[in-house]
Amino acid sequence: MFAMDGTIPLARLILSALLLVWFAVVPGVRTAIAADAPANCEICHEAFNDQIYLIEDQIRQVKKHICLKCSKSKVVCSICGLAANPKTLRKLDDGRILCELDVKGAMLDEKEAREVFQEVKRDVQRMLARHGKVPDQSVTAYLVNRDDFIKEYQRKPGIDEPERLLGLTHTQAQGGSNFVHLIYLLSGTPKPQFMATCAHEYVHTWLNEHASKARTLNKDTVEGICEWIAWKYVTAKNDQPEVQRILDNSYTRGQIHALIAAEERYQFYRVIDWIRRGADSWLDIDNLDRMLLLKEDTSDEPPGVPLWQQTTVRTTVPDTLVLRGISNSGKNRFALINDRTLATGESAKVRIGSSNVMVHCIEIRDASVLLQVGEAKARLELSLPAGKTKN
Repeated sequence: MFAMDGTIPLARLILSALLLVWFAVVPGVRTAIAADAPANCEICHEAFNDQIYLIEDQIRQVKKHICLKCSKSKVVCSICGLAANPKTLRKLDDGRILCELDVKGAMLDEKEAREVFQEVKRDVQRMLARHGKVPDQSVTAYLVNRDDFIKEYQRKPGIDEPERLLGLTHTQAQGGSNFVHLIYLLSGTPKPQFMATCAHEYVHTWLNEHASKARTLNKDTVEGICEWIAWKYVTAKNDQPEVQRILDNSYTRGQIHALIAAEERYQFYRVIDWIRRGADSWLDIDNLDRMLLLKEDTSDEPPGVPLWQQTTVRTTVPDTLVLRGISNSGKNRFALINDRTLATGESAKVRIGSSNVMVHCIEIRDASVLLQVGEAKARLELSLPAGKTKN
């Protein structure tokens, strides 16, 4: 699955709010900012009266001069998050709205979407071709609206919020080494983001075909692998805004940063080897040497439904809460507790043996994490295992 950042995250909206300023236009006297301002609002194109608001377009990374009415409008574009001009907007059949600028670059045509997917698939196949069979004719991509996307998600629900996703892959085993992959791609997303989503979802098909019954991967690591290849794809295309969007997205809980660091240190083929035969299910950016710890060769094992996709088989977890790792990637820090990663301020059910408990992460420190556990919200500090310290 591919996390959606087509809608502007709360942190970005807060930043935009902080950037929002207004100033009076006094006849004959204009401030330094006002001197550079256009005569009309850049959204509704009506003449300014007595107030001009300066707000940042997070997609194009430019500042726009808008009027008071547009600053308060609740009719906003689902891509850039800014007000959409009622005269030029496009309302999609699932209720989403695209502004005049964003509708021009949005993927809305099924035929074009499939052609783009085939182009991306060929490029990603070249990256992975030396590392075993690459899915080809068994992969079918569909362009769907938000309503149909959610329906497909609910067929095999996971732990994500489908409203935040851009892509979804369903893999069906047909016996032996034969698979059928169905990829659902959300319509109405910008083409660069759509192409990154295509790369991400195609990697899911590759992972599913190369899974062994013995290999387990944390859900965040699976998504991190797909994002890592998508990042490599858009980097090769020199699409810097999309590169930065992927790096800023916290969807993989820091795993993409760990994979990038692992490739820089050990090269691409060794990361692929770890993905297929690694002893750990989660890559710790501060203990990358663990990537060299591999299980015995499992290439002769018959493929099976990946353990991270099975609903009837659960990977073994400790009978108590254990801090298994801390990932520190720039501004974001995540703690791996049993089989679940948490950020500061986040709550989730964490598995303990065959049961689970609600855990709230209060603080992630250099070598420990402070939690609230259970309905009683008892405080608990977990430390990294002896000998496993932060660099």
